[in-house]
Amino acid sequence: MVIAGQDSWYAFAVTNGNLTFVAREQGKNLGSSLPLDPSEHRQWRFRHDQASNTLYWETRSPEGEWSVRHSSHPQGPLSAISLELAAGTSAGVGDPGVASFEDISVHLKH
Repeated sequence: MVIAGQDSWYAFAVTNGNLTFVAREQGKNLGSSLPLDPSEHRQWRFRHDQASNTLYWETRSPEGEWSVRHSSHPQGPLSAISLELAAGTSAGVGDPGVASFEDISVHLKH
């Protein structure tokens, strides 16, 4: 899942068994990662606190509370963004598996 602005983008990515929280700003990649736990990291969300201009990467299990996994202060405004859902591999893979997206929602607060 990616939130993209004109010169920056923010993403969740699964790579080599890790869940990665990516912030790309002005050509620099920032972020963190942790080992993917499919049950604990079942749901993902971005949450933006306008007052502090903080973007949060959060996960939760189906019955759990949301947990902040990473945060960043975007260099520019998040007033005009696009959302992208994608799945794929960076190289040929014999059995890449299946990607599914469910219960996708966007909540805009002003």
